[in-house]
Amino acid sequence: MNGQEKRLTFVVTSEIEAQMKDMKREIYFDRTQSDMIRELVAAGIRSYRTKGERGGAERKNA
Repeated sequence: MNGQEKRLTFVVTSEIEAQMKDMKREIYFDRTQSDMIRELVAAGIRSYRTKGERGGAERKNA
């Protein structure tokens, strides 16, 4: 970390954990789990912004 990065800790469901394990094995086998998560979060943010705030994924517990 270069001082401008932030360490985050979060809890995932067993379903998401299984999906992440599959993606790590199939797609991100040559990269770290941290790289994979950063890329997936960035892709999710881009997707959300592209769809627009109201047209994006439904928020749970809102």
